[in-house]
Amino acid sequence: MAPKKTLQRIIGQICWSARLSYGDELTLDIGGKIPYRKRRKTHVL
Repeated sequence: MAPKKTLQRIIGQICWSARLSYGDELTLDIGGKIPYRKRRKTHVL
């Protein structure tokens, strides 16, 4: 995907975190958070 189209898709989105990953790549966590349910442990050893 072209960089301009990629940038247009993320404009206006919420950015939850920004960090540099391996090789100085910029990693962004953007958009709505997806809720999840934790599995309940049925038994504990």
